[in-house]
Amino acid sequence: MIMKSIPIALVALTNIRVLRGQSVADVTDLQIIRDNLGYVYIPGTSIKGSVTKHVYRKLYNEFIKEVKKCEAKLRALKVVNAIFGTFDEKLSDIKPHIGLVSIRDAKLVFIPVTSEIGLIFLTTPYLLE
Repeated sequence: MIMKSIPIALVALTNIRVLRGQSVADVTDLQIIRDNLGYVYIPGTSIKGSVTKHVYRKLYNEFIKEVKKCEAKLRALKVVNAIFGTFDEKLSDIKPHIGLVSIRDAKLVFIPVTSEIGLIFLTTPYLLE
């Protein structure tokens, strides 16, 4: 099996709010998630969930042009399950598996800082590791 790691940059166009998922009712558990050293990060599971949902919507919108609504949902789900792994065995006839794509945590690399010349991005050797 060939495994290749491709680093990518995530740029937030709007505010991001990723929580730990340990809240009761409408009470927020933590404002942001931090690692052991206090740096902000986004869990890979949250990124994978967002990417999976986006890919599913795109595929569904393409398939709906060709087939009925229920068939488009099934086709899109099969492709998403093949790429990202099965998340609901009841909705898929594909044998449960991990998936072809693995997404790791997103770590903070640059810190935005306002200055006299405008917004600049700073980093440290530790953040670049």
